[in-house]
Amino acid sequence: TGSADRTVRVWDVDGRALAVLVGHAGSVEAMVAVSGRLASASSDGTLRTWCLESGSAVLTLEGHRDWVGSVACAEGGRVATGSDDGTVRVWDLS
Repeated sequence: TGSADRTVRVWDVDGRALAVLVGHAGSVEAMVAVSGRLASASSDGTLRTWCLESGSAVLTLEGHRDWVGSVACAEGGRVATGSDDGTVRVWDLS
């Protein structure tokens, strides 16, 4: 789950928190799992990727000028983000 407290929480099927991922400077607005990673979009204007196995941050992608409210999987290990700045960006995570 993503939260206004700027964290991403990873849960097991029984509702136990497995990890708390910290790094965003704004609320977490959207997430998607892709290629063994979790991608999170934030009101801080960034997309961050996380290793699901270790919980560590992998990438911080900047480029939007306003909050990022959506993220979706695209082909070939890419994700697309939509921002309140009126743009959609496609990021290569490979």
